[in-house]
Amino acid sequence: MLLQVNLPEGAYLADVGFGNLAPTSALLLRDGVEQETPHELMRFIDVGGELTLQAKLRDDWEHIYRVIPYPRYDGEYEITNWYTGTHPDAPYQSNIIVARPGPNRTRITMFNRRLTVRHATGRADRRHLNNESEFRVLLRGEFGLDMTDEEISTCVGVMERKGEKGAPHPFFA
Repeated sequence: MLLQVNLPEGAYLADVGFGNLAPTSALLLRDGVEQETPHELMRFIDVGGELTLQAKLRDDWEHIYRVIPYPRYDGEYEITNWYTGTHPDAPYQSNIIVARPGPNRTRITMFNRRLTVRHATGRADRRHLNNESEFRVLLRGEFGLDMTDEEISTCVGVMERKGEKGAPHPFFA
């Protein structure tokens, strides 16, 4: 879900929930304008008559998502959220997936036991979590989640039983 905010300067995109590469500031919805954010340089380009959001990662422009300017209805969100939250092939039921923009133009992501800090230079620092105590420290501290010990234990237990082993799901790699 995206929100268009109409200001005197033009229409802006406000997106606070996309995940790992969510824009960290409002973006002017205008084709071809490179826009600084606190994290990456971003722009929209026209692809077949639809705006596509891109982020400059290292030296390359990468597609993030298309902006389709049609109204949506609550039922559409309800169905898609139900599907991604319940389908057995969806990665969200059995994996711990967390992302947030970090300080100094970093992005911090966790996929199960793998914590990654990506820097604006393209460097990625990765480490693996070894125990539930490390999950507690990171989920509460680094990600600011208000979770009880029991909730964290439940998440870790589901991940250990059902989560993907090894490299993260391609969408989160």
